[in-house]
Amino acid sequence: MKQELHELTPDLLLQNLPVSEFMSDYWGKRGVYLPGAAYDGIPALRKGMDEYDAEELFASTSSENGVHVWLKDKSDKLNSIIVERPEDAARLHQAGHATYCRASPLVEQSLVSSFVSNLGLGCGRYDPEGGEGWGRGEVEVFCGTKGHFTDWHFDFQNNFTIQLSGSKKWNFREGEVPHPIRGATPHYKARGAVEGQLKAARLSDTSFQFSPPSEPTSTITMNPGDFMYFPAGMWHSVETLSPGMSLNIS
Repeated sequence: MKQELHELTPDLLLQNLPVSEFMSDYWGKRGVYLPGAAYDGIPALRKGMDEYDAEELFASTSSENGVHVWLKDKSDKLNSIIVERPEDAARLHQAGHATYCRASPLVEQSLVSSFVSNLGLGCGRYDPEGGEGWGRGEVEVFCGTKGHFTDWHFDFQNNFTIQLSGSKKWNFREGEVPHPIRGATPHYKARGAVEGQLKAARLSDTSFQFSPPSEPTSTITMNPGDFMYFPAGMWHSVETLSPGMSLNIS
């Protein structure tokens, strides 16, 4: 990549929402959805992400183990595998399988630094190792295929999502754990995950049950250029309506 760092550090563009208002009314409290080119950094992101070329994205990922690829078994159940070789992950994606990995170190450092600075978090600087007082975060790249579905769960991070191409339907429901120290992932049934996540959630809410919502309280369709924030602890599920790519800044 030949892009300079400053090309990938656009201002946090909440065009119709001042940062001071966002931090007082939304941060850690409730979500906000800004449709229609609400984020002006997309041209720079396209350059910094090698024009969305899958193999190049996978080759430059910050993910240590490789690229997550979702494959269907004979019963149509999705199973996530880790693929180490970028060219193999790209072939699987081209064959119609959804993928997930972190962005390149350049994109990750640039975007997280920009958001940390604009939001006034920590000392306004980003440290990948999470030094005391410094901002922490990561940037995730999702390459979705039509019909791919991620079931109900919630995260322990605050999340910003930018839809770069394609479209996704997001379902939301307010969570019982406003400031979780761990996420909750009922769609992964491993005993170790369930026990640890349940104990962590009950530190905030002793009545917390490890079960997903039955119905959403709000639904949003994200199209190219749309920008969204939702706080930690908010239940959500996601369906890819048309193939495309999205970024999640945690």
